[in-house]
Amino acid sequence: MSQKRPVRHDSGEGVSHPATSLYDEPPKKKKRNMDPLSNNYREAKCMEVSQKADCYLGKRAIVITREKTIGGHVKAKHAADISHGIITTRTSKYAPKPSRPNKAATRSKPSNPIPPRLTNATAKEAAMRRSAIEYFFVAILQSPPESEWKTSRTVSTIMDFARIGVGSTECVKTQLRHILAEQNSGNKRTETRGRKCLIQLDSEDAQIIYRSLSIGMATREVTILVNEQRLVARMTAVSLSTVQAFIQRSEIIHRSKRLSIKSGNKDETSPWAKARLQQCLQLEFQFQYGNCLENGIPFCVPPEYKDAPPMYIDGIVWWDEHHRKVILGHMAKTENRVAMLDGTPTAPKDGGTFPDKSPNSVPKYADEARGLFGVALVEDQGMRAEPYNYTGRTVVGMKRYEEERQNELSRVLPLKGQWGAAGAGYKERYTDAGEWQVKLNEAVNNTYCSIKELIDHMVEESKKLYNGTKHENTFFIFHDALSAYFEKTAQDYIKSIGFKDRMFRCYGDTNKAVRRYQNKLVGNSPELCPLDAHLFSDYRRSITTHCSLTSLYATDDSTRFLFGTPMQAWSSLTRVWTVVPTPVRIKQDILAITGRIGKLIDFNGALCPDEEFRGLRNGRRYQAMRTGKELKNKPRDTSRKETLVYQNIPCHPDCYRAKEMLIRPEAVAAAQRAYAEAIIDINNAGEPEPLLQVGEIIVCSITNKIIEQDEDESEEEEKEHYDGEAVAIEE
Repeated sequence: MSQKRPVRHDSGEGVSHPATSLYDEPPKKKKRNMDPLSNNYREAKCMEVSQKADCYLGKRAIVITREKTIGGHVKAKHAADISHGIITTRTSKYAPKPSRPNKAATRSKPSNPIPPRLTNATAKEAAMRRSAIEYFFVAILQSPPESEWKTSRTVSTIMDFARIGVGSTECVKTQLRHILAEQNSGNKRTETRGRKCLIQLDSEDAQIIYRSLSIGMATREVTILVNEQRLVARMTAVSLSTVQAFIQRSEIIHRSKRLSIKSGNKDETSPWAKARLQQCLQLEFQFQYGNCLENGIPFCVPPEYKDAPPMYIDGIVWWDEHHRKVILGHMAKTENRVAMLDGTPTAPKDGGTFPDKSPNSVPKYADEARGLFGVALVEDQGMRAEPYNYTGRTVVGMKRYEEERQNELSRVLPLKGQWGAAGAGYKERYTDAGEWQVKLNEAVNNTYCSIKELIDHMVEESKKLYNGTKHENTFFIFHDALSAYFEKTAQDYIKSIGFKDRMFRCYGDTNKAVRRYQNKLVGNSPELCPLDAHLFSDYRRSITTHCSLTSLYATDDSTRFLFGTPMQAWSSLTRVWTVVPTPVRIKQDILAITGRIGKLIDFNGALCPDEEFRGLRNGRRYQAMRTGKELKNKPRDTSRKETLVYQNIPCHPDCYRAKEMLIRPEAVAAAQRAYAEAIIDINNAGEPEPLLQVGEIIVCSITNKIIEQDEDESEEEEKEHYDGEAVAIEE
């Protein structure tokens, strides 16, 4: 490098002085050197060696030794490394002694990057970290007692060593205490972190869950399907909570719920609560009266109930209306989207993608399928009555219906054309005896349904249910507090057919103080009707299950359960009604009526605070409230393991094929291939057989053959396998 020449200092007399080794400071306003290849001032000041000592000259002509220069360099290097997150090894002295120069001292040791803190560790990584903590604590620190941890900074040293955040201090202390306890006791501690998962994420059970949830099936029905598969494979059955836990921890399933709000009146002083209390007291008397008469026990009838006839819990037909709106989309309230990759359930991190959301279309005015449904307990067996269809019509009283008939007669009088001259109507157009009344009723029935039709249907179907039984001439008919049902003309018609004292209502002086409810029923009491609590709930759930199952079929399949039009909705309702509610559930909810009456009396007719809307609650929260302690079992039998094993989902025969498509997709695929081959053979042979019918026979025969074969091979072994497990289930 080129060196700067020494500055020459001249006096006023022109005498020249020799050049010195000292450099003058640059002027304050000296132009900056922009040449990148030249030496700047800071470089130049250390270029020339002093003539007096082995040192360099500083900014102010201060002697800087070699050791100080190297030390400053190392300090600067260390500071730079720390600012960039790099660890450097620091020595006690930054430079060697001048007498023993060391070239290696001029450069720092290689730097190692600081490892990041372990966050969101997997189970394997967490186990490795616990092993590292144990090694450092035992092998390096020699297992100091807990009393010395604070003075020797044991915990903080281990956390720095293992790169553990300060928020895990208590966890590290717990781990160290376990290590000391193992050393003192000599027994190896076993990690206990919950029960082993019975359903693995990649098992066949998981595939059934994925397929079932993706079509909108409820968790309970999914559990039954899983247990059906596990029984065939001779595996342990699982409970409802096991499937629920699997759904929660699975990354493939995205689950969302639509909420609803219930309402009710809890005011005991309201006229409604007072009237309901009096009604329940009368019903309690009637059931006690009937029980005493049936068992031959003497019974005293109070004066206020002298007109109330005896009633029998197994001698009542319970009727209620049920409406279902047309749904343009899927029936399931919960939308379960399963991530798929090439038709296989796959986690999103592995390339799986969720399908697009499929919201339902909501029309401004949705049509409805409307019907009247009835159940009864006949000779200790639950029975379903034939439903009555009044879809597209509005139920009105007999008086209102007659007014609509007169309006229709007046409407056609000014019309011409097919009605003839002006002033001609039904009587002039239909001259046969009684024909004009039939045509008139047909026109009015397109819009309105007289309550008389419902009364006739209830009486006729109730007689069929109790025909030939002990209550053939004493059964009662229950219908809720419909205004058209309790108007005077309707009650007079009921009296004319001999059923005045065989209707579920208030008798005598009951609710005389509240005349609004005298000789009627108190409305808004779903607890007193088994259809409202809770048979219609089972019915709605089963409808969703049937629609979800048959969504696997082709869109033009006639066996699908659809709700796109009122006609399709009523067809689905009637087919599901043939299997649900089940006789067991009908009996269970009818026998619970007497207990509900007593509970309403306890709360003075008001809405029970622990029931809200659904009648008697028998779940975990209700039992815990009664006993005052938290329960560890499942008090509801619908959630227990034993009720989900050896139980089939109540399905219409049209759903059998869909059920097999979920459990045994390979068998159904083989049946479909056989169906395709049969089509080819039939077409080649030229036989005029309906192809769809032949295909259904092939599919049903193959699947039934598989089912029968599995049942024959494993029925006895499964019974033996679960006999020993029944004790464990109860425990």
